[in-house]
Amino acid sequence: MQTMADDPQVEDDKPVSKVAIIDENYCTQKSQEFIVLKKMTKFQTNAVFQVFDVDQNLLLQADGLKWLLHRTFLMKDSHDSPIVTLHEARITDKRRWDVYEGDSTDAPDHMFKVQRTSAFQVNARLDILFLDNPNPEEGRFQIKKDDASSNTAAMYQGSRIIARVSRPD
Repeated sequence: MQTMADDPQVEDDKPVSKVAIIDENYCTQKSQEFIVLKKMTKFQTNAVFQVFDVDQNLLLQADGLKWLLHRTFLMKDSHDSPIVTLHEARITDKRRWDVYEGDSTDAPDHMFKVQRTSAFQVNARLDILFLDNPNPEEGRFQIKKDDASSNTAAMYQGSRIIARVSRPD
């Protein structure tokens, strides 16, 4: 995973503008690479995702639990403090994730939703919908996979790329 500036061809040492989706503490001023590891437990009911910097320092961890109709992930920082809870609602046609502050799933802590743009897609496209956004088009965030055979995707704020994710072949 790599953060990017307005131009996807930005050089690694040039500053990028901050866009905080969860908190400014998780923003960087320049392009940065991360390593994401996924571990599965017995019977594939639990998953653990770990995010490291290139020096192999743990930055984030997401512990997941899979139930019959949904999955829940608790994302924590390197000090094991909860950041957000991601709760999947599988009975929706657009495969929606609700994101809550900390380790809560209570309505007052609901921050935003992430869902597929449409029910049937060839190239993955996700909308990030903030609950308190009076003008959804103005502050619109989307994640788009480059194409069906690609292992890269970009996150957009409007038409501006703010992050790019690449997976090795």
